[in-house]
Amino acid sequence: MHKYEHDAFKNWGEFLREKEISNTPTLNRFAARYKLSRKYRGIDASIGEKTLRGYSKLFHVFLAYSAFDSLNHGVEELASRKEIPMSVDIQFDLHNYPMIDDALADDIRKIKNIDAILLEYADNDKRVARLKAFFGHDYTDTELAMPKLVRAKNEITLPNNLLVVASAMRNLVAHGNLSATGASAITKKNCETIERLAKLVEDETFKLFGNYVDALWRKYG
Repeated sequence: MHKYEHDAFKNWGEFLREKEISNTPTLNRFAARYKLSRKYRGIDASIGEKTLRGYSKLFHVFLAYSAFDSLNHGVEELASRKEIPMSVDIQFDLHNYPMIDDALADDIRKIKNIDAILLEYADNDKRVARLKAFFGHDYTDTELAMPKLVRAKNEITLPNNLLVVASAMRNLVAHGNLSATGASAITKKNCETIERLAKLVEDETFKLFGNYVDALWRKYG
């Protein structure tokens, strides 16, 4: 762990001790998942090299997004608990938090069939709408007749947001939809692109955590 990361977690621990409050279970999970994602170096298994490489990179996105997810839910947990609730004026949005890197977004779009794969396993209207916006796909007449999907479409403000891709990849792994054939089809270059996405999610998650701790100190310190 880098020094700046160690200092941020130390700062968080000092805040809890000074205010004499306990951490929340979900923020504890965030810390564990974030550190695991940062230290992750891949999967070690006796399978084909290409398959292993594809699984490893997608699983890294899964770990990174899981840390982001835990942070968001942990912040909600601390703000809503009955004993000493604490909240700050920082944007926490599990679906719309901005993770923008235009060059990376362009490289993601170049991955063959990634749009079709992620859309095939999109499990709700919001994810479908955001993926279609990201990949620049038109809506079918059937989709435009679906009020929930149209509402989700109209709520999109950041069509280039990589968070939706990370979320969809996380679901692909978590729900068991990723096959060995699919993993092995990911080229080495595309694996590097997916790894860049995992790193982006890690970096943005930690930045959000650091801003959150600083805001707590300003408001309650």
